[in-house]
Amino acid sequence: MGSPEHLVCFHCTVTRLPSGESDAEEETISEISWVVVDVKSNQPGSVHRCVVKSGLSGANEALKQPTNKSLVTSEAQQLGDALEKFDNFVEKTVTCSGERWNLVTDGQFPLRHYLHLEASRKKTKLSQHFYSFYDLRKEVRKALKHDSDYRSLEEVASDCRIDANNNSPAGLEHCKLMASVVQYLVTEGHKFKDPEKISSKYEPGAWYGASLRTKNLGPVLDDTIIRARGLPWQASDQDVANFFKGLNIVRGGIAFCLNAQGRRNGEAFIRFEKGEHREFALKRHKHHLGTRYIEVYRATAQDFLKIVKGPVDVTQIAANFVSNKADVIIRMRGLPFNSKESDVIEFFEEDAPVFKSDEGILIVRNNFGKATGDAFVLFETEEHGHAALRKHRCMLGSRYVELFRSSQSEVQQVLNSYSNLMHNFPPIMFPPLPHHPPFHPPFLIPGLGVNGMNTKDCLRLRGLPFSATVQDVLDFLKEHAAFVVPGGVHMVYNTQGRPSGDAYVQLVSPECAKSATTDLHRQHMGERYIEVFPCSGVDIAAIITSSTMNQNKMTSPNNTPYSHPCSYPMTNGVVTSPNGTHMNGHTDTVGAATSACRSPTGLYVPHSPTYFNCIIPQNGIGGGNVSYYPPASANFRMRMSPYLPQPYEVMPLFQGYQVG
Repeated sequence: MGSPEHLVCFHCTVTRLPSGESDAEEETISEISWVVVDVKSNQPGSVHRCVVKSGLSGANEALKQPTNKSLVTSEAQQLGDALEKFDNFVEKTVTCSGERWNLVTDGQFPLRHYLHLEASRKKTKLSQHFYSFYDLRKEVRKALKHDSDYRSLEEVASDCRIDANNNSPAGLEHCKLMASVVQYLVTEGHKFKDPEKISSKYEPGAWYGASLRTKNLGPVLDDTIIRARGLPWQASDQDVANFFKGLNIVRGGIAFCLNAQGRRNGEAFIRFEKGEHREFALKRHKHHLGTRYIEVYRATAQDFLKIVKGPVDVTQIAANFVSNKADVIIRMRGLPFNSKESDVIEFFEEDAPVFKSDEGILIVRNNFGKATGDAFVLFETEEHGHAALRKHRCMLGSRYVELFRSSQSEVQQVLNSYSNLMHNFPPIMFPPLPHHPPFHPPFLIPGLGVNGMNTKDCLRLRGLPFSATVQDVLDFLKEHAAFVVPGGVHMVYNTQGRPSGDAYVQLVSPECAKSATTDLHRQHMGERYIEVFPCSGVDIAAIITSSTMNQNKMTSPNNTPYSHPCSYPMTNGVVTSPNGTHMNGHTDTVGAATSACRSPTGLYVPHSPTYFNCIIPQNGIGGGNVSYYPPASANFRMRMSPYLPQPYEVMPLFQGYQVG
């Protein structure tokens, strides 16, 4: 393909949202401007602009500038109307002549980060010519044959020996300066070839490794991976792709993370085509997807591969299933174990016909060939998918079935999780050595007896900010915090040791729990609304046990599992929580800190010497695991405040004394 006969210099002027409206650096387009350069005659045309309604008071007033005969201006318009005016102008002046043309922008931001993102937010459809452009800074580097990292258009103009006449050109002047740089490149004989491409749509699919006879996407590089946190539970891969609109995501490059129960935990790893796209993605940290802000962080190739890579046979099953070109995948959960494909087809009936009948249904089975109660179903169109989701919680046989919009990457992850199930069980426990305490499963909750486990005197908080602390939870409870039992706030962590966004709170009675649920459900903590549900001790125990069964345990050299520093047994009947703290202190470590060597929470053990298992880092100088029974006179018990102080806050109380 040859060089275009016309180059349209296109620029977006943006206005930053006030800090009161968002705590992130989100911008909105307030003006678009353009000028056409005829490559044959090397002459620019008139500079045009459209003021865009940004919805911010006073934002457009600042754009009112004096005009002259070479400038064509307009009143403020909606983004869609402004782009339509641009399209009509190009159609009338360039396209009608049958000559080729392309957009030219000052860097990647105007189209990738501003226009495509805002058009996605405002549901504005972009014309095809907005998916191909020349990066003026890259073209100058090619023409001058050096690798300068230009930070502004003024630096580009300086290298081209052009006087900018403005320290911070914006809008109309910016377009005029871009046209001058284009004229300089044309004069120097530079040819505009190989424009930048923007993906018009994310292409889902299973991750393909080199071991399969399918298209391999090449090595996964660290500088192309990001981690997104705080995603809505119902978000699909297309929703995530729209959040990163304008940035090229590789085929099957969106991988949702699942917890031990096979449910999404609000995180996803995304793989981009180039490292520069990853850097643009990081600029969208704390931008909003719906009503929630999304945190964006750097990640590594190893993080991504842990999620998407599985055994070859499992990957092939997922690849065969998703090769059917259907627009929507629905995940079914809670199916009767004897369900067949015909039952699923009958469940959706004629309102939502399953794509390709039996071929569009994948019933998930474990390594023993038994159904797990999960299935994935394909639907040909979005309309059929929406009709299918209306069957959420409808009955199939004697059970109600949950329906969720899913993705191709989730298909493979669910298959992987059941394929690796046998490898994820904790190691077989042999009788402990004489100096180690025996193992007891953590089936009890601090402060609850066996008879009170089913009483719904607890609260489950869901949707907490990942930075939330115990004190934040107590502040959120307001006057209900007075009815929290000592040590009754438990923050839940996932198997990677990161906050899951959940917390459990124990109250003194079911009535208090019911009252707190009524008052606090869907109240806000910062930017997020918190869901509050009553629950029982059995529910919390299930979470603790699940976290213990699924976490990555550390082992000592003789393959005997050990825990973080703790005491066993408790002296004088003192009851401890899962991390070894006394019951008069709240804990932050329900999820990840529970270990196989710990005694059951709530277990009463009478007078016995305290056992210490201390993990000391082996750094080559010395150290290792120290296990001993100190004399009773060396122990000291303190009654603490309801909030658990940190060790550095306690140490000054014992200044001048040797603390073990």
